[in-house]
Amino acid sequence: MLYGIDSTDKTYRFLSKLYMHPKKGTITEEQKSICLKNWYGRRQSSRTFFHAGRSLENTEEVHIKILLYKEAIGQSCLGLLAYYFNFTPYYLDMKFLYELCSSFWQFPNDIFPRSSQEENKLFDNLAGATTEERLRGCTDQDWEEAYRYEARTMLFLKKCMELIDGESDLE
Repeated sequence: MLYGIDSTDKTYRFLSKLYMHPKKGTITEEQKSICLKNWYGRRQSSRTFFHAGRSLENTEEVHIKILLYKEAIGQSCLGLLAYYFNFTPYYLDMKFLYELCSSFWQFPNDIFPRSSQEENKLFDNLAGATTEERLRGCTDQDWEEAYRYEARTMLFLKKCMELIDGESDLE
């Protein structure tokens, strides 16, 4: 955490006033246990969403499959932030959470690089999957796109589990 910031100070001395909180990086065993417990809950939620999406086959509801993958990624992002920073963001949008995680770790950028217009569209279609689309039953997403999301979601979940648990038990 950065302290010593006067948000109304518009002078050039702003950066010289920043410093790290002295307790940053230290955590008690009890706090670590709570963070790990929170991670296990988020991990289980993300696995549930992923497996539910993966089990949807031979249906016209491709947008529900994609929505479930979106939720799986969002839960994993929340778990990472809670475990490493004991932080739950005020805004729970998957795109926001993913970009926040991308600012701390490299692997999210490797999974959804967003370096081309096509990659940006692919990520935005996933992040933009909404419940409203599910209720209306209309989407321009197809099964090929859903399978690409499945592979990337699985990779993202595996990387998250490896980061915290040391190994992935996602199959």
